[in-house]
Amino acid sequence: MAYWWAAHSVDQAVQHSVRTFGGYGLSLEYDVQLYFRRAKLLSLIAGDPNAELDRIAARLWDGETVALPRAGEVEIDFEWGAEADAYAAELRSFVEGQMTPDIEAKKHHSTAGHHPGFHKKLAEAGHAYPDLGADGQKVRSRYEVMAAAPMWEDIGWTRTPIAVTEFVAKMAQLWSQPETKEEIVGAIARGEALGALGFSEPQSGSDVFGTKFSAVRDGDEWVLNGQKMFTTNGHQADYILMLTRTDNSGKKHQGLTMFIMPMKLPGIELHPVYTLQDEKTNITYFTDVRISDRYRIGEVGDGARVMASALGFEHGGSGYHAAQTAMMRRALTWARKPSGNGAAPIDNPFLRRVLARAAINDEVADVLCRRQVWADVEGIHDISYGPMAKMFTTETMYRDASAIVEAGAPGSLVRGVDPDMDYVETTMRRAIAMTVYGGTSEVHRSLIAEKSLGMPKSRS
Repeated sequence: MAYWWAAHSVDQAVQHSVRTFGGYGLSLEYDVQLYFRRAKLLSLIAGDPNAELDRIAARLWDGETVALPRAGEVEIDFEWGAEADAYAAELRSFVEGQMTPDIEAKKHHSTAGHHPGFHKKLAEAGHAYPDLGADGQKVRSRYEVMAAAPMWEDIGWTRTPIAVTEFVAKMAQLWSQPETKEEIVGAIARGEALGALGFSEPQSGSDVFGTKFSAVRDGDEWVLNGQKMFTTNGHQADYILMLTRTDNSGKKHQGLTMFIMPMKLPGIELHPVYTLQDEKTNITYFTDVRISDRYRIGEVGDGARVMASALGFEHGGSGYHAAQTAMMRRALTWARKPSGNGAAPIDNPFLRRVLARAAINDEVADVLCRRQVWADVEGIHDISYGPMAKMFTTETMYRDASAIVEAGAPGSLVRGVDPDMDYVETTMRRAIAMTVYGGTSEVHRSLIAEKSLGMPKSRS
């Protein structure tokens, strides 16, 4: 896998490098052409690197073994740890014990899969928000949370309402005024409230600081007017995290103020929006909605700094990787099923290479996501780790799912023919949406270029 990955990556790198130099890159007087030649030499000297894909498939799925030299001491531990594995087993046992027929019937990857009763039981047992640490519950480590995460994809249960709500709860923990913090975080921790996010607007999606949503102070209250787009889970939410403009006199990142406010107020109207990935989101209209100043988080006009801490929760890939691994597993289950002529799809050499590439991408995404989580736990603040993990995970998940659907056509285009291929096709649509969540891949490329590679800003 490492050899194929290196050969594949170096080819991309030297292509971009030659083009960066333009005509000079083609000149023998400049060294970049030497790197281009050497890259080709090193990647092809052992033959076609794609032959490695056949070896990968044979070792992963045909039981082929090979004698390997001793690796020696490995100083990096890629596991979550025994304590984390124990918690993952504990959670799985709890969830399996709760799966009554009515809960099973609600299973869906979208917010439609939310089951209030099951959610309440999870919250009471400390499993809904295991690293929140509210209401005296044990605070689980980030490693424990990540070790348990694949289980939700394994059983096909939605995490969207919980993920969005935890986002709101953590922002309340960081920024809410004491009395309001107790109200919001307490209700969420007990499983009595859900949250939603009010960032995007019709004219400002990824550019959140372009918000025009108006909040005007009136004594101890604020009057809110405007429109928010894509308020996922808004139709079930009790609180919404809002980015508003309270001053138009400065630059666009100035004059912003944030609130976590109740959703069940006069003047709030939701219109459903149904999406490509079988999700229901919302357009939310606010007309003269009045809220108390106690729902403000952070200082007036300091919304950019508050928002920066919020974006840190979304700019990561670890929450998406479980879906990528589950897609790979379901694709293999489909590929091993014999077709009408007795042969299985996995016997097709082309499909084997498609699956081998997907397996490599899954491994690379896993390492990038584990590095991101490790850096968060260890307090290593590299702002590019999250965007790298998120962009790579979501983009390769889409490309690989799309390639598998293509290889399985035309049967893959009809729902209900095979449940495992249905899962792959659904993941393809979910993945294209994931490349948009928390900032599009283009935004993340800019962040990586600026923060990791030291390149100039690509946007004003």
